[in-house]
Formats: sequence, structure tokens, C-alpha cells
Amino acid sequence: MKTLMMLIVLCHTASAVSHSLTFFCTESPGAQGIPEFVSVGLVDEVQIVDCNNIRGLEVHKDWIKFFKDDPQHVEWYASQCLNNHHFFKANIESLRQRLNQTEGVHIMQRMCGCEWDDETGELNGFNQFGYDAEDFIALDLQTLTWIAPKPQALITKLSWDTEKARLEANKYILGHECPKYLKKYVQYGKNLLDCRLSPVLPSVSLLQKSPSSPISCHATGFYPHRAVMFWRKDGEEIHEGVDHGEILPNNDGTFQMSVDLKLSSVTPADWERYDCVFQLSDVSSDIITKLDKAVIRTNMGKTGSCRQCSTHTVHSAGGVLLTSTEAIVGRWKEYFEDLLNPTDTPSVVEAESGDELDDLPITGGEVTEVVKQLLGGRAPGVDEIRPEVLKALDVVGLSWLTRLCNITWRSGAVPLDWQTGVVVPIFKKADWRVCSNFRGITVLSFPGKVYARVLERRVHPLGEPRIQEEQCGFRLGRGTLDQLFILSRKFECAWEFAQPVYMCFVDLGKVFNRVPRGILWEVLREYGVSGPLLRAIQSLYNRSESLVCIASNKMDSFPVGVGLRQGCPWSPILFIIFMDRRSRRSQVGEDFSLLPLVLSV
Repeated sequence: MKTLMMLIVLCHTASAVSHSLTFFCTESPGAQGIPEFVSVGLVDEVQIVDCNNIRGLEVHKDWIKFFKDDPQHVEWYASQCLNNHHFFKANIESLRQRLNQTEGVHIMQRMCGCEWDDETGELNGFNQFGYDAEDFIALDLQTLTWIAPKPQALITKLSWDTEKARLEANKYILGHECPKYLKKYVQYGKNLLDCRLSPVLPSVSLLQKSPSSPISCHATGFYPHRAVMFWRKDGEEIHEGVDHGEILPNNDGTFQMSVDLKLSSVTPADWERYDCVFQLSDVSSDIITKLDKAVIRTNMGKTGSCRQCSTHTVHSAGGVLLTSTEAIVGRWKEYFEDLLNPTDTPSVVEAESGDELDDLPITGGEVTEVVKQLLGGRAPGVDEIRPEVLKALDVVGLSWLTRLCNITWRSGAVPLDWQTGVVVPIFKKADWRVCSNFRGITVLSFPGKVYARVLERRVHPLGEPRIQEEQCGFRLGRGTLDQLFILSRKFECAWEFAQPVYMCFVDLGKVFNRVPRGILWEVLREYGVSGPLLRAIQSLYNRSESLVCIASNKMDSFPVGVGLRQGCPWSPILFIIFMDRRSRRSQVGEDFSLLPLVLSV
């Protein structure tokens, strides 16, 4: 039996002529910051629907037309989502009592569905449950009995084996209804599914940070994820000095991976004996990349977050075309220093931190949980510490990181690296010689992000209950679709009674850079954030700095005295709290001129 792991890594693999309809359900009552129940439906690993107990059912955009033609099918999915939520919740409560589990968050998962071979016509159904990331119980459709791999599931097996009507319903749904709809889905989404099922070869590059760094063979854009990559010497695979990275998903549904080779003891004359080999499942030919200095790209600059690129010409603030490297670098610094320090933001004396609260120290559990959730493959901040370094820390290393966070928490003395952001310009559109046509991406220190995330987790339960229901930005389980639904309902009501509708869209131009920090501290106090927690937040802004990195040139840092920290884990919650307070004040007729706004109607 396959081991049930967490929802995001579950998959039921199909061959080139086999199709699958799979549903993954996860119930985690008591978990903070996520819906208790989440369910996802996939056809050949392509998502078609998903639902949770907060938002309800949502159909993926590529399948809206299919479900629009069958509204009863949508209603059935929605009812199953609600029923499964109650079913899972009741079973978790029963298991907790039976297993004497009085504390902690416990998770129940289900993977069910069917497979169909379109050449042989063979059908297979499956329905299995997991509890706390381990196999718990599975249905044998041949004997219509439940299989309990663990003694803890025996009572559940004996009970469920007596529910004959439910067993017959499972047999009918998995053996008839599931294949019927699977065939419909495959027919409707043939082009989409064929595209996803067809192997996609990647682009392969050789990357090296510095002459003394390992050479990374990086492949990106391949599909499916069943791929291997390795280094060879004289045609033979080698393992010594080779470090294999994980296969990671891209935003477009493809995947990426890398494998590093340490060549510190290899002379340049021997480099031609090495090559990197990429092999993709169901593809007979390999992609072989010879180790050649001429094709190695330096993908990181001096700060590790500054991408290698040419120093192209730019216009000065007065419109003069700059061509020298010194002038171009100076212009970029001038542009971002002005952008991140707007002069039209009101200057307000910072609020006092207020009454003292319990100075609860940061625990090792808080730090460990945040480190576990760090994503690999991200660019490091000015301190050059990558997320993989933190994720590799053992108990001793995590205890030292916890100790550092507590020193910062108690003293308010934040390492300067944690307050320094590396700004990398990313081109948006139009004329690339104009600095304003670039968006600045700020990269922060990962140890500093861990500290900030711990604080964010303490701020969230204080501020979230006080935020108005109308606010959907940066809030779990809410988003643009909720606002569009409300807007459409307003239109429908207005049209029904022939009433005019007036709308005004407000575009907050570069608003993160314009939040007045003094007013923000006052707002946070109103929303319950005060004492040591407020002081800790303020301490990360006391010496806030940024430096611009372009074409491997790291410029001098400059102070940033206004706005929220770009890329900081807590900036979204701080921003929505600030805007919620402004929204409340505007509703009672107060002036709404604290932020310069760009109105677009």
C-alpha cells in the first residue's frame, strides 16, 4: 500500500495510456492559519476542482465550461465537500478519544478515485485513509472489506465492515460513476491533458557563483517530474563530490532540479572529461552538457541575490543618456533611494510602546516550525545565508538560532544584516533605459526572515479578529473572487430595481513604500499589538537600509525611513491592519489623505 503523505506531495501516477481521476482530502481541526478541510480533484495530475470549509467549491478556470453545462454535477461536488468535512471531523474526534490523544493537531487524509486504461479498458478503483501521515485503513474492492495495516485501525475496520450499504455505495461510485466521469473529463480536456502527459524537455545550464564554488548543472521547465540528473567522468557516473538537489515545482506546472559538482581539486585541463546528463522518463535520448568554461554562467553576483546581466545604458533623472558604468550604477542607487524614501509621506512622531505585556521568550518550537516551512532555491540576502543552510541545521544549530532570536527579542539590538535589503531591478515593460520601467525586488536575510515570521505568528492572532469582514487582501481563504462575487450581487440587485451603480477603483501607487511608520505603530496599538512585541517590530526598522545590486555591482547602502519592508513575512498583515484602520476612519467621515493615492476610474 502506498504511504499517505501530506496533501501537496500526493499523486497517483498514470502511464501514457492510463488515465486517473483522484481526490485528495485533508482534515486538520485546530490548525492555525489554514482551513480545517481541504479537498482537491485531479484528472491525470491536472487540477479540475478544489474546495475548503471556508471558501467552498472552486472550479479551475480550464474546466468552467464543462461544469457550466452540468450544474447538478457542481452541486454534487459542493455537497460532498461539506459532507466529507463533517465525516472527517467526527472520525478524528473519535480516534483522538480512542487513542487517548488530548493535545496537538491531528490530521486525517483520504485518497480515492479510479484509473482507466484506454487501450485495454481495465478499471481500478481505490479508497484509502491516512492518519497523522501514516497509512490507516484502505478498501479492498474485490472482497468489499477494509484492510487495517495498524492495530489502531482494527476497531474502525470492524465497524466499517458492518456498513454494507456504504460498502456497496463505494463499489458503485468507484466502479461505475468514477470511470464514467473520468472518460468525460478525458474527452473534454483532451488537448490540455495530452499537453500535460507529453514529456517536455528542459533547458539545461551550468551555473557557478564564484571560481571557488561548486558548478551546478541546472535543468528547468521539464515535465513530468520523473527525471534523473547526474555527473559523469570519462562516461562513468560519479558520486564523490556530487550533491543532488530536490526536484522542485515551477509556477507553470513544470519542474526544475540541479546537481552540484565540486571541482576544487580538478585541474582545468581535466574539465573536458566531465559532463552532466539529464534523463527524462519516457524519453529515449539524454541531454548531455559538457563541462566547458565558455558555457558556464554566473547566476549570482556579489551579494548572492544580484543576477548577472549587462550594465545597459539608462536615462538620468533629467533625461540624459548615461553610458559609463559608474554613472549607471549611481543612477540606479539614486532612483531606488528616492523611491524608497518618498518625501510626500507625513512625518509623525512615533507612538510609545505602551503598557508592558508578558515578555514571553521565543521558543525552539516556534523557530523550528518556521525553518521547516522555508522554501529552498531562494536567493540569499546580504549575509549570503541560503534557506538550505537553515533547513539543514540539527538540534544544536536550531538552539543557537533560537538563542540569537531571543537575544534580539530581549535587547532590541537587531543585526544590521537582518535590516538590510538587497534590491534587484526586474524589467517590466516599455523602454528599458527608463528606471521607472523596472520593479525592484527586495531580498532579505533568511535568519532575519525566521525571526520576523515568528513575530508575525504572534501578531496575527491579535490583529486578525479585529479586521473588518470586508477586508480580503492578504487573508487566508479570501481573495479577489470573494469581492467579485459581492460586486456581482450588488449589480444584480441594482439591475432588478433599475437603480444606477457608481464605482470608483482606487489604485494605491507604490503604497508599501509610503506607509508612515509612526502612524503604523499607533495603529498596531489600537489592534492589540503593544509592549515587547511592538518594540520587537520597531527594532527591525530602527536602522532599516537597502542597497541596489545590478550587473554584479553592489552599491553603497542607504537608509530607508518610510514604508514597510519589502519581502518581509509580516509586511502583508501590517499593511492590511493599517488599511483597515484607514477604512474604518473613512466610514465615519475622517480625512483619508494620509496616503498619496493615484486614482484611476
